[in-house]
Amino acid sequence: MKEEKKAVIQPVAKDPEQWAPTYKWFAKTAGIILASLIVIFFALNIILKPYMRQIPIEITPWLEKG
Repeated sequence: MKEEKKAVIQPVAKDPEQWAPTYKWFAKTAGIILASLIVIFFALNIILKPYMRQIPIEITPWLEKG
């Protein structure tokens, strides 16, 4: 019978040139994610404005104008 060769997963060697995230990368990535979420929030707010229900003034007196 012929033996089948199985793939062996070898651990990644500790290479000093291997990429590792820095604080600058983390700040940039977090900023991009946060800015994207803010843009998406306001875009959805504008797009879905016609579908938002109107809250009566009696329930929310602090929203009353004047």
